[in-house]
Amino acid sequence: MFFLNKIFSEVLKIDIKKSHFLQIIFLFILVAFIPVFKSSYFYHWSTILDMDINLIYNSLLVGENINQIFIDHPAYIPMVILNIFFKLAYFLNISEVGNLNDLLQSSNKDLAIQKLFNIAQIIHVFYGFLLLFFINKILFYFTKDKAVNLILTLILLFSYPFIDALDILRAEILSIILCFIYFIFLERSLSKKGYINLLCSGAFFTLALLAKVQVIFCLYSFLLIFLAKNFNNKKFYKKKINLNTSSMILIN
Repeated sequence: MFFLNKIFSEVLKIDIKKSHFLQIIFLFILVAFIPVFKSSYFYHWSTILDMDINLIYNSLLVGENINQIFIDHPAYIPMVILNIFFKLAYFLNISEVGNLNDLLQSSNKDLAIQKLFNIAQIIHVFYGFLLLFFINKILFYFTKDKAVNLILTLILLFSYPFIDALDILRAEILSIILCFIYFIFLERSLSKKGYINLLCSGAFFTLALLAKVQVIFCLYSFLLIFLAKNFNNKKFYKKKINLNTSSMILIN
């Protein structure tokens, strides 16, 4: 229990400083209103048949402890999170579907799926905000300039790939968010004593793999960025043992 408390305390230290609060609110509002401008909030669930219905259906399977049938790109963590929110919506009487049986017994399955899809879309848009938040935070490691950070973040925000990604329920955004958190903890391991940050780094990369297994190809990119940034950092060479331990954690 003490070990878990230490990990949670380290996670909570990814703080939101007061000086950044307005900037974060500004980004959140922009992300939330992009689907409004595109009129893509709450469109019919069958409009884009990509991973949307797969994530919804398999999240209900996961909630019933039934093996998911979508195994090409497992996306287990997004399914678990979706299932938690589906159950919360059912408890609050927002949706009449709290589990798979509720969906199967529903008299209007189209409407039931639509409500689940709407909930999933809201969560997905929030993922988009979190992605921008962590990109902004990581950019600050390199630029040390809030204005430049904001400009670069806005460029990404209004780019076609990002706007298009908000319309489709997929696992990539959450997986990349977890990768960014992995990088933040890896970076902090140089300035903090102990192994908590290294363990958190390995834990979040594992979660990223469970969200989208293909993210394994990003591992070396993040490590190369980390090594390049800290090439002239004396603390980096003093913590060789720690970094080797981190590599072992990630590989295992």
